[in-house]
Amino acid sequence: MGFGLKWRWWIAECIGSAHFSVILNGSRLGFFKSSRGLRQGDPLSPYLFLIVAEALSQMLKKGQEQGILRGISVPGLAAPLTHIQFADDTLIFSEATEEKIEHLLIAIRCFEVVSGLRINFSKSKLLGVNVP
Repeated sequence: MGFGLKWRWWIAECIGSAHFSVILNGSRLGFFKSSRGLRQGDPLSPYLFLIVAEALSQMLKKGQEQGILRGISVPGLAAPLTHIQFADDTLIFSEATEEKIEHLLIAIRCFEVVSGLRINFSKSKLLGVNVP
């Protein structure tokens, strides 16, 4: 997304500098570094999430531009609507064909690979509108 090397280094240091300790039977077992993710309650978390959500948004827009994904036409909007994001929820609109759904799944898998995040499909729904 065009962030400079120094900025990316700062963020990596903020994320990777945390050390944790475990107490077992009243004795501290030493410190270890986190291998991935943010500390719970980390003030950077919402901002980093927004950056990642924007990356997903740009991937979906690029898919639409290339004709791989197709949204829905909405009166008053120049381009078809492909998605809406709010907080950590994303609604994706697509043509209800097997080909377009397969393309959408490929885009989601690509997002998972580049972001390191995983879509929880058990919390996801596929809904058809005017689909037999």
